[in-house]
Amino acid sequence: MLNEICVVANAVDNGVLTLVANQPTRVSIGVGVLQTCRPACDHPVSSSCSVRREGNTLRVQGHITVDVDCPPGDPNPICSAPLVECTPGPLPEGDYVLTDGTREVRFHIPMPLPRSRACSP
Repeated sequence: MLNEICVVANAVDNGVLTLVANQPTRVSIGVGVLQTCRPACDHPVSSSCSVRREGNTLRVQGHITVDVDCPPGDPNPICSAPLVECTPGPLPEGDYVLTDGTREVRFHIPMPLPRSRACSP
């Protein structure tokens, strides 16, 4: 189950990852790294992401299918965060809401982002 949505930095400004106006903006939907540990033999086989802009609201939808092919003696699970990215295109300066219908992320352009992205709680 996809349980995290994020807006992703689109520039570096004075060494700080940030969102800037009128540049392609990326959003992601996926599985938060803190919510899952997956075996090293899990491989994403298909994914999709779409985002629709309605005024200053960005509605994101997506899916990720993972193939589990673990041979006997497979190493211990590793924590990973399968995600897929898409873009609503360049956004002008302003306040925005990214939502998947359940979670939301409020952000402003321009804005510095911690760890390259701002995600839903």
